[in-house]
Amino acid sequence: ITNAANMAPRTGRWILPTFSFLSHSCVSNSRFFISASGTVRVRAQVDIKAGDEVTISYLPPQQGNIVRRKTINNLWHFTCACTRCSDPTELDTLLSAITCRKCCTGSMLPRDNADLTSSYQCKDCEAELSHDTIMALVNSIMDQIKTIPRQDIQDLILKLQDILHPNNFLIMEVKQRFVDLTMEDTE
Repeated sequence: ITNAANMAPRTGRWILPTFSFLSHSCVSNSRFFISASGTVRVRAQVDIKAGDEVTISYLPPQQGNIVRRKTINNLWHFTCACTRCSDPTELDTLLSAITCRKCCTGSMLPRDNADLTSSYQCKDCEAELSHDTIMALVNSIMDQIKTIPRQDIQDLILKLQDILHPNNFLIMEVKQRFVDLTMEDTE
């Protein structure tokens, strides 16, 4: 995975030597497109000044920091320190925020964003949950999303809205699962 690209819809990965020099940023300044013939095109998404590094995102952006940063560390062996990963709010999106169970109004975010195993702390009441507790919650919800039947999705969304911040990436994943299952039903 370190220097290879997924060649969907084909199976397997291709090693593209020049392409592998592109660095990662979760807030990348370019995107890449791979044609069926294997041609790679990199396109700027913003103006890139002479001398600035051209970056791509190694992962899709919809995952929250708690999952994305761990995946980057496990697969590419570095800790991402881009502007999104350095900000506990993920650029004010709150994609990994949990609703505080103690005060029920505050958002729980990583206490030390530089530490991949940091505990989560409420901004309002300072209640704290361990990283292991947060990961167990995230993994449990991710497992539910993979197997939930379409008729139970609305109930799961309502349940998750009591536990997670409304912008949490897991709520978006449940909604995407609904769309995917609905599309399967129409085929």
